[in-house]
Amino acid sequence: MVGEGVLLEGKVTTSGSVDIRGILKGEVKADSVHVWESGRIEGSVYANSMEVEGSVSSNVVISGELSIRASGVVAGAISYQRIEIEKGAVVKGKLSCVQPDTTPHIYESKELFKMLMPLHARAATGEEEGQSE
Repeated sequence: MVGEGVLLEGKVTTSGSVDIRGILKGEVKADSVHVWESGRIEGSVYANSMEVEGSVSSNVVISGELSIRASGVVAGAISYQRIEIEKGAVVKGKLSCVQPDTTPHIYESKELFKMLMPLHARAATGEEEGQSE
């Protein structure tokens, strides 16, 4: 847990849950992530489920359900299997719904990360699929 008023910089990796009430600058890999209203993540998130009441900026890869509450702000390239966005929430970026058969549990396949990261890198820079330099 990153408590309110705490700034943590670095990577957080766990097979359990992560609660963010402060600021995390870095990457999160977890089974579930909850960003409370006072919380903020500035970095990539890879999880099976995520609930956002605060703010998240960067790439978000959720192999299950992503819930963005009315107070939530998510900006970046966002992949999910299921999504719930409450009225009042702010979503900025590219949304990609991934089919259930192509989205294994986050800890079942490191290949998921390798497969999705180029897609997110293109979305974050505004590059469309199929374009080349």
